[in-house]
Amino acid sequence: MTGAAGSSQGRKPDESRTIVLALRQALIEEMDRDQSVILLGEDIAVFGAHTGSPRIACPVRGVSRARHPISEAGIVGAGVGAAMTGLRPVLEIQFNDFLACAMDQVCNQAAKMRFMMGGQVKCPL
Repeated sequence: MTGAAGSSQGRKPDESRTIVLALRQALIEEMDRDQSVILLGEDIAVFGAHTGSPRIACPVRGVSRARHPISEAGIVGAGVGAAMTGLRPVLEIQFNDFLACAMDQVCNQAAKMRFMMGGQVKCPL
């Protein structure tokens, strides 16, 4: 098939799965290396994320380091708070169009926190 509908748009059939596996491996390695890395996203600790990669990392590394608020604003807001206390949260928003629900936290909290606190607080997300 040609065109956008139903085509792979130039991608090899396994390329997207390779990206998911690379993301999974990176999460596992980072969680092994740094105990302050946590995962925040919708359903990642119970059902698995949309891509499947955090779901695979959670059982291997323990569900205690994953939280799954069902709110995009809650995910980013909790991530900002966790980052301010020294944790290194990895946030997962299932679909990019849902990120708009959390733009206040992204633009007015995460992006500005270091400046609002005079450089005393970091916010690594």
